[in-house]
Amino acid sequence: MLIDDSGHRKSENFTLGVGRQYIGEIGKTNNGIVVVTTHLYDGRKNLPLDIELYQHADSLV
Repeated sequence: MLIDDSGHRKSENFTLGVGRQYIGEIGKTNNGIVVVTTHLYDGRKNLPLDIELYQHADSLV
C-alpha cells in the first residue's frame, strides 16, 4: 500500500482546509490545501483506494 500527500497553493480562505502549511511541491510553507491519497500497488498496477482532505488542527476549532 502506498500513501502520498499532495499540496497545492490557494490564495483565498473560502475552501475548507486552506491555511498556512508546508507544501512539498514548492518546498516551503505557504497558504494552500493538502490531500492525502492511498493506493494499492502490486508491482505492475496502481489502484487508487481513497483520498482525504488534510485538515490542520486550527481549522477544526
